[in-house]
Amino acid sequence: ARVENYLLEKVRVVAQSPGERTFHAFYQIFTQPAWLQSLSLSTPDEYRYLAESGCFEADNIDDVEEFNDVNNAFVQMGFSDEDVSFVFETTAAVLHVGNVLFLAEGEGSVIDYDSCGPFLSSAAVLLGADESMLAQRLCNRTITVRGETNDILLNVENAVISADALSKHVYSRLFDWLVSKINDSVASSATSGVNKATAFIGILDIFGFEIFKTNSLEQLFINFTNEKLQQHFNAHTFKSEEEVYLTEGVEYEKVLFIDNQPVLDVIEKKPIGLLIMLDDEVKLPEGSDTQWLGKAEEKHRSNRTFQQNRNDPLNFTVQHYAGPVVYQVTGFVEKNRDSLFADLHQLLSMSSKPLMASVFPPKEEKGGRRVTTLSSSFRSQLSRLMKTVDACEPWYIRCIKANALKKPNLFDPRMCVEQLTYSGVFEAVQIRKSGYPFRLPHNRFVARYRCTLNGPMALQGNDRAMCEQLLVSCKLDSCIGPRGVAIGTTMVLFRAEAHQTLELLRNLRLENIVPIAIRAARRLVGRKFRAALVTAKTCLSTVLAGARNNADELDDVIKIASDTMGPFIPIFEYEPPELKEAKTCRFALTERLEIFKLFQDLVSKDANEVYMELAAAIQRADVIAMVPGTPEQMALEEECRAKFRDCAGARIDPVAEEALLVLDKPAMNSILAEADDIHYTSPVLEEITAKLALNDEDFVKLQLKAARDLNDPDRVVNREIRLKEIFLTRFGHMFSFKQCSILRDPEEWASLKFLSLDRAGLISSFLCHTTAPIHSSLMELPKQYVKDATKAFKCILGYMGDRRVPYPEQVAQELLDIAINSGEGLRDEIYAQLVKQLTDNPSSASISRGWDLMIVSLNSFPPSEAFDNFLAQFLKECAPSDRKEKIIFSLYAVIYSGARSTTPAINEIPSIVASFFDRPVNKRFESNDFISQTGKPKLRRVSLGSKGMNALIVESKAAEEPPGLSATTPAVVKPAVGATAVTAISEAESPAATAAPLKPAKRPLPPPPMVAPTMPQCKVLFDFVGEDPGVLDIVEDELLNILDQSDDVWWHVQREATGEAGWIPSNYVEAQMATAVI
Repeated sequence: ARVENYLLEKVRVVAQSPGERTFHAFYQIFTQPAWLQSLSLSTPDEYRYLAESGCFEADNIDDVEEFNDVNNAFVQMGFSDEDVSFVFETTAAVLHVGNVLFLAEGEGSVIDYDSCGPFLSSAAVLLGADESMLAQRLCNRTITVRGETNDILLNVENAVISADALSKHVYSRLFDWLVSKINDSVASSATSGVNKATAFIGILDIFGFEIFKTNSLEQLFINFTNEKLQQHFNAHTFKSEEEVYLTEGVEYEKVLFIDNQPVLDVIEKKPIGLLIMLDDEVKLPEGSDTQWLGKAEEKHRSNRTFQQNRNDPLNFTVQHYAGPVVYQVTGFVEKNRDSLFADLHQLLSMSSKPLMASVFPPKEEKGGRRVTTLSSSFRSQLSRLMKTVDACEPWYIRCIKANALKKPNLFDPRMCVEQLTYSGVFEAVQIRKSGYPFRLPHNRFVARYRCTLNGPMALQGNDRAMCEQLLVSCKLDSCIGPRGVAIGTTMVLFRAEAHQTLELLRNLRLENIVPIAIRAARRLVGRKFRAALVTAKTCLSTVLAGARNNADELDDVIKIASDTMGPFIPIFEYEPPELKEAKTCRFALTERLEIFKLFQDLVSKDANEVYMELAAAIQRADVIAMVPGTPEQMALEEECRAKFRDCAGARIDPVAEEALLVLDKPAMNSILAEADDIHYTSPVLEEITAKLALNDEDFVKLQLKAARDLNDPDRVVNREIRLKEIFLTRFGHMFSFKQCSILRDPEEWASLKFLSLDRAGLISSFLCHTTAPIHSSLMELPKQYVKDATKAFKCILGYMGDRRVPYPEQVAQELLDIAINSGEGLRDEIYAQLVKQLTDNPSSASISRGWDLMIVSLNSFPPSEAFDNFLAQFLKECAPSDRKEKIIFSLYAVIYSGARSTTPAINEIPSIVASFFDRPVNKRFESNDFISQTGKPKLRRVSLGSKGMNALIVESKAAEEPPGLSATTPAVVKPAVGATAVTAISEAESPAATAAPLKPAKRPLPPPPMVAPTMPQCKVLFDFVGEDPGVLDIVEDELLNILDQSDDVWWHVQREATGEAGWIPSNYVEAQMATAVI
């Protein structure tokens, strides 16, 4: 393969349209941190060439993935590390050159080192040029006239043009080098010497006419190319059509097509073509865009293809094949000059980087003033391209953009019709339609339409004669002629009317023929399948009856059956049961031998050491249990099974007994899963299965009973909370707030207000948000509490922002003081008022403050037992989703912990709200099962004789023994499988007590030196294991410093010895009185 590079749009390197990216390579580099550092790059928006368009990302393009693809391509193409570095260094150098800025100095310019010094340095390093020489060549140029060399200063504008020209030429030379390198990589020795006459396939990729808001010289080149290709397309389409008719000897009417030669003449015809005149303008010392346009208007004033623009003297219009295009001439002459100053070219030809110097070879001195322009180079390339295209047999693929947004599933009809029109597709179709659009070779015409024959008529003669007979049969013989059907030398050509008639007759006939053919084919296939099935079943049944334990015969019969039925399996998808049975037997024979070897290896080893290997082997044996082995194999298998049962019982049953004792559901499920994996069962596992089959409520009730039996107060609380949640889930509709029996009747409450002008409105607002104070309590309260209730509501209004108060925290403290120092009735009243203000509240700020006040209240005082279900249901339905779970936990915590003993300080209230999410929640107040350390049974193993078997002993104190058990007689709870027993005995009578004595009572520690405490302290009453982050483990009799005891449930403490701080439950410690040192 060989790539030809035509007309690279170098201008896109330095300028793009708004919302358009330049070449993707520039953006891909910025996805690689390693390259960014080595190339001194930062971010795309800091580089002028990339930032001007404002587009850094493209839809459906992943720059990271694309960069990896490019790197992989470098490897596959055989690029060396030096080659790859050259590519990326040159690309980065272009960006650095674009950021070089200039300052005016007299008639010339200088580099603005303060703002762009690092960019100039990076560009020089990457290009392999001397920095000072690069700066000089960008701001100056030299010209030689009659052997005399002069320096010319460049102003700021020309210096920027010089830098942009350098960037464009560097990138263009890099692109040409890449194309050449790829061609060298893909060329083989077999094709390296191929001459130009060799046949080849070429692909020319060009989008089509470009019509932008602003069109410049690049668009004129692109559209000129499209005009050339469109002329070729039109001529080729017409000539191909004409050639078919001449070859077939068919009469036809000549069709005229649009010839765009006048447009081509305006652009390239000598001596007044636009591009010819543009080349002449470049040669003039004072040539300019306006002079060139004026000359063009003068030469083409009478040509309708070229139009002057009276409104804008710098614009002109060309009537292209695709429609009129307005061109803006600014920069035409300079772009056409496309020259890199000789000084810059010479500087790069002397680059210290060999590859850079190779792409800028020294220029040869040429005589005369001949100038090579961009236009002349372009026309020369286009001429060679058209010669190649004309010498080939072309095929066209028209790509139509469905919409301008580049989105899927969006079709813009107008845009698509315009593209089809501009590309000449409609004209090509019209040429085909004007002739014979449908054509088939004689033999294919006969094969396709033979079915239309009426009756058993037979076709005779050659293919052409049979075509004529078919047309007579279809009554289309009258249509033969220039306007209907033509029978040519090798094919039948016909128009749309004849095609429709033939297809209709064919479809009607196929509707009758195809079902009959399908039935016959299915019948034939079915009979053959049945015969194959009978043959296969007979062979399989014979072998299964007499040789099912013979592996060789099973292999043979399985192969015979598969080969016999193989062709039919994709159709019928049926496998006879005999074949399945034969395959199963064959698998079982192989498996049985492998398992026998495993059992032979495992039977002599300790079961505890090969426990998992035994389990896996037994599982494999269970799979083939329906195919018994030899007596020796089955005896060995049974011996291994017995050995495994004994080992599994000793491993699983004790743990299962413990899980069953405390009803630890996750542990029970885990134990059952492990037992299922090894196909082990026992009475205790069956009991676990029965317990797990209970519904959630019954199982939680059993857990609650177990927690009480094991004296686990924390788990008792946890399970009671879970039962409450289950109850509210089932019967929560019964605790709708409006159904609360301790609330007043709305009409009764409204009647308590003296001289009410809006009684109906008062009734409707009974349990809805209001901004006005209430006239009486929402509940029936003793008279002495009614005034406090209305006062509490004013506090709620003030804190929530519904009533203006100077210090919201102060009114919140007043509310808490009322609740803490009063009875349950007034506390329920306050919660009811909070519910009222959080219902149908239109203000999001007021709602947020209301929930903050609810949090503070739930950390200070509980509702009554008669009211807590109503409050819990409200919180469950209405609490904010991000706070709901924690708020409900706080409700349960305050219910079981009780009210605070003192009112929080004013400065403490904001901290309660702020630390709400960070404060750890005691697991006993969660709905998930929680077993505290005190509630877990203490189990230990004791020896049961000389055989070394063990029993699981449940240690318990005499005071905690179940009723009916004496202190001297052990009671067997449940025997375990595999010579293991589980017993509950007192420590005093346990036979193992002497072998494993209990831990002796703690000896009092000597008192520490008396030091005056610098902060309050507490003494630990019970051991506690913290299972949550931030919660401390504490030991009985330990002294801790109290950092924060504002919360009644959790205190923040610190160990004085280590400085370790954390949270502990307040009911596990006792505050100490401070004493003075004497």
